[in-house]
Amino acid sequence: MNRTIDNERLASIKELLLAIAEGDLNYQIQRTNEEDELETLVVSLNWLTQDLKDAFHFFSSINTRGSLDEYLHLGFILNKDFNIININKGALIELGFSKKNVMGKSFSSLLDKESQKDWEKIANAINEQPDFEGNHKFLFTSDTRLKKMFHFDIKTIPTTVTGHQIIIIDCIQPISKRNLIRSKVKLKRIQELSDGKLPKTKPKVLLSHKDVKMVQDVRDFILQNLDKPLPSIQELARTHGTNDFKLKQAFSQFYNNSIFRFYTEERVKKAAIYLKHTRISIEEAAKLSGFNNPTHFSTAFKKHFSVSPTLYRKLYNRNLK
Repeated sequence: MNRTIDNERLASIKELLLAIAEGDLNYQIQRTNEEDELETLVVSLNWLTQDLKDAFHFFSSINTRGSLDEYLHLGFILNKDFNIININKGALIELGFSKKNVMGKSFSSLLDKESQKDWEKIANAINEQPDFEGNHKFLFTSDTRLKKMFHFDIKTIPTTVTGHQIIIIDCIQPISKRNLIRSKVKLKRIQELSDGKLPKTKPKVLLSHKDVKMVQDVRDFILQNLDKPLPSIQELARTHGTNDFKLKQAFSQFYNNSIFRFYTEERVKKAAIYLKHTRISIEEAAKLSGFNNPTHFSTAFKKHFSVSPTLYRKLYNRNLK
């Protein structure tokens, strides 16, 4: 195989196999117009990746212990002209975009050529149906041979809710903790470079196996007790056989988050599940998630999801309509 196109396809196959081995199942190999055994292999690998992704999603849904922070949420909000007016952190992390470089751009500009054609048909359908609801898989542009693919729900929100029509493009899927942390680091570097800053690195302390297990135990304890007040750092450290300094340092290094922020974020994620999938009141969802003060709950929720609990329920809970 001396043809350039054959060498490129072989390189793409190698990259996809490495991505699968690392647990990243969002990549697909770009198809060509070739009709040979190599192209058949490309198609088979794309199918295999999608089957593995579906299986991972299924088993994650039936085995949820300690997995609340291992779900990736990609969200776009578009205006009536299909330009991006908001994009959440998950989409920035996974797609490697800088927020200031995508705000105001057309959603189509982020997609590869084939997905742009699909989006054009969807946009026409949205123009014809003010209450459009649907779902579709999109491949996104990339500087590498592989393209990232995600399956999105698409929904228009009528003017009676927001005062003007908006389009919600939303995807929630499991992601391995390792890939999530790696993507967050990548996003931070992209943002620093786009702001003209040199990436800043913080010295890391090599964690022992005992330290890693301790941090994971603390995380599991927090997830299992989200409806209860968070113990003090000193108490958490004492009950898990360490000191408060090592606990704070190790937790921040391992999860790229402080203990209190992690606790708060997981509580609002839990509340969001109630708001999206049940009919219980917002106040009850807050209490079940450990918030006794409605104002504190609303503030924390809006900080994390960029919308109020009331609007979030209107946008995502189809059972109430």
